[in-house]
Amino acid sequence: MMQWVEESDRNDPLIPLKKEYKAFNYYHLPDGKVACLWKHALTSISNDEGKTWDTLVYRAKGFVNSNAKIWGQRLTDGSYATVYNPSEFRWPLAISTSADGLNYTTLNLVHGEITPMRYGGNYKSYGPQYTRGIQEGNGTPPDRNLWVSYSMNKEDMWVSRIPVPVKITPTSQANDSFEKCTNISELTNWNIYSPLWAPVSLENVNGENWLTLSDKDPFDFAKVVRKIPATSELKVSFNLLAHQNNKGIFRIEFLDEKGIPTPVERAFVCPPGSRVGPATDAERSATIRSSLLAGYYEKAVDRESAYEVLNIRAQQSAAEAKAEQGFDWGGILGGGGTKKPAASRSDSVLEAAAKSVARTIGSELGRQIVRGVLGGILGGRK
Repeated sequence: MMQWVEESDRNDPLIPLKKEYKAFNYYHLPDGKVACLWKHALTSISNDEGKTWDTLVYRAKGFVNSNAKIWGQRLTDGSYATVYNPSEFRWPLAISTSADGLNYTTLNLVHGEITPMRYGGNYKSYGPQYTRGIQEGNGTPPDRNLWVSYSMNKEDMWVSRIPVPVKITPTSQANDSFEKCTNISELTNWNIYSPLWAPVSLENVNGENWLTLSDKDPFDFAKVVRKIPATSELKVSFNLLAHQNNKGIFRIEFLDEKGIPTPVERAFVCPPGSRVGPATDAERSATIRSSLLAGYYEKAVDRESAYEVLNIRAQQSAAEAKAEQGFDWGGILGGGGTKKPAASRSDSVLEAAAKSVARTIGSELGRQIVRGVLGGILGGRK
């Protein structure tokens, strides 16, 4: 009945502990007593199968919790596990294990990815939260593993399978082959992150099994992790088969013993497309037609060269200089409009000023031409 306290009248005589505690779950200790957990990591123990509870309810010692729900369970190998958010936030989701159900000594990651929140709303929190599992008396899953469900960002429902016994420390380097595997659930040494729209699967391609990562999720991505012992020197090799090479990024990370990643290597992968022997004319034509640049370089284009552009500018400058030398500025300034010998008379003050202005204009035009040419070559600023 304690499981239904939140949904029923707390004064119901069938409820043994009439307090405003939430999200009750329990498990049996090795000595037959019953330990329970509530939201905020509150805990108590019953000596009579839950008919009465120690009313000295206290927060479980050593549990850092975001005041969210916590799940505790006795596992099929006799050990114990709690799954909760070990921080002031509702992320990440972690598992802690215990040999006796009272003293928890480990802490490892279950769900660390935090996807973007797609919808707004009141009382929404980031991260995996509201964790629940299979309560005692409700059966044991066929694989005898620990299964937990939870909400992500209060938007999506996730289910995680944690192999039992829970492995904390890797004992050997990776030397894996998928050839003998028939189902992805057999990869118990791999941590697999498989969203609905970015699934991870085991597929047979050309007679070989491949661990396949797909992705069409705009907010999330598939991920697989293989944990190995810490080492100061490591040589890694693996086979990779790309199904496409025109979208997406394939990322490879190596983490240290504290889970801190080294710089991400971005691998743009092209599938193999070579063979022995020359291509036929039909194959060559088909390859050219399928190219993104098909038809682009087949068009003959005779653009003006830099030499032609500069030559035109030089001719224009020469013509302007010649016109300046042969034109009588006296006509503009009130004198005659005919060409006269340079020594026929001395320039008036106005004529001398006009010629100075013309020379200034010509020299400024030349400087602009030089700046334009050198600026384009040397990357001058505008």
